[in-house]
Amino acid sequence: MSDRTRPSQDEAGPAETTEGDAQDQDGPWLPRVVWFLAGQAVSLFGSSVVAYAIVWHVALETRNAVSYAVVAFAAMVPQGLMSLVGGVWADRYDRKALVIAADAAIAVITVGLAWLLLSGHESLWLITAALVLRGIGGGVQTPAVGAILPSITPEKHLLRVNSAFGSVQSAVYLVAPAVAAVVLVVWEMGAILLVDVATAAVAIAVLAVLRIPATPKAPVVDVEPDDGPTEPGPEPPSTGLGAAWRFVLGHPGLRRALALGIVVFALVMPMAMAAPIVVVKLFGDATWMLAAVEIGYSGALILGGVVLAAWGGWRNRMTMIIVATAAWAVFTVAQGLTPWALLYLALWIPFGLVGPALTAVPVTVMQEETPPHLIGRVMGLMQTVLLLVSPVVLLVLAPLLEVVSPRVVLVVTGVAALVATARLARQAPPLMAPDEPDPDAVQAAARGTSP
Repeated sequence: MSDRTRPSQDEAGPAETTEGDAQDQDGPWLPRVVWFLAGQAVSLFGSSVVAYAIVWHVALETRNAVSYAVVAFAAMVPQGLMSLVGGVWADRYDRKALVIAADAAIAVITVGLAWLLLSGHESLWLITAALVLRGIGGGVQTPAVGAILPSITPEKHLLRVNSAFGSVQSAVYLVAPAVAAVVLVVWEMGAILLVDVATAAVAIAVLAVLRIPATPKAPVVDVEPDDGPTEPGPEPPSTGLGAAWRFVLGHPGLRRALALGIVVFALVMPMAMAAPIVVVKLFGDATWMLAAVEIGYSGALILGGVVLAAWGGWRNRMTMIIVATAAWAVFTVAQGLTPWALLYLALWIPFGLVGPALTAVPVTVMQEETPPHLIGRVMGLMQTVLLLVSPVVLLVLAPLLEVVSPRVVLVVTGVAALVATARLARQAPPLMAPDEPDPDAVQAAARGTSP
């Protein structure tokens, strides 16, 4: 966290601890982080298998971009909207309890929907309802998970931990499509839903035994009466989303990072989400190509995440985000221009290699720059904005994909993203990594003098 946002020791409150305090009171930080992320990875695996199976089922059965967009809308918009509430809850209530409750609720709902599907009530609308309910649970769970991680990880290790977990997530995405392709052939949709129930139970069991720090309280406001010394005043009146909005909009770096995120999620991500429809319309309904897209992309994400975790990234996080956004725009244009299926598939590899700079780096920036008592709301707010953009744009593009070649849409959206990125890159404020030594102090130390 930068000096401009770090609370003082007095402001931090009793719930906030330093790296040394956390290790003394709760033991070494790394095993706890590993177990926490392992449980979340297991849960993610079950959710990913189910998600891939549903998406492919809809794409292959309907071959219709509008139906596909409706399903994508149902999967993302409820989660985006619920993240506003989930972010507030993550800053007010016990985050561990929120994650467990959300996972358990999703599991119970999924069991009921599986029973309906296995009873012969399968329909597109029932599947859509399942996605809506799962998204609502995800909107509670995701901000709480994002707020827990910086509370159990030393700040200087956040980017490496986020990058390493990104590689684990990518490994899940690498395996999940293959598993989904198998279960989609041998199981009914109702049985596939039960995979998520089993993995959620594992994640709940792991989290239940871990010690997670209490949710930090908002700092008190010091007021100085005219006729006396400084006295503690009441807690700030705004404990809702307004405080998060004001913080993000008042922070030049986060404001620009959010704008770049909107460029990606509005102009690049919708067509990436539509990859199954693009493949079906351009190259036929070969299931192997649908799996190849996910496997190639996820495999490259693993490599990119490992490299970023080992490297640590450039000092200026903003530079990484700008370069990655521009690269994704260029790759999108290239996919639209290629007439060859194998080249289209190959272009998902550079997408994946650059991907961690658009996932781990922005999340790390939010965790570094945001005060602990605001982090749940800020992450929930960011997630809401970004999750709502892509499905809304995809819903607009879906009818267009029925009358215009996906190649044209890929080129137009990619060029638009590149232009927008170039404009936002001008005079972009830096977002520097924490704990970097003062260059003057380093030079002075080398000369054996005081800075």
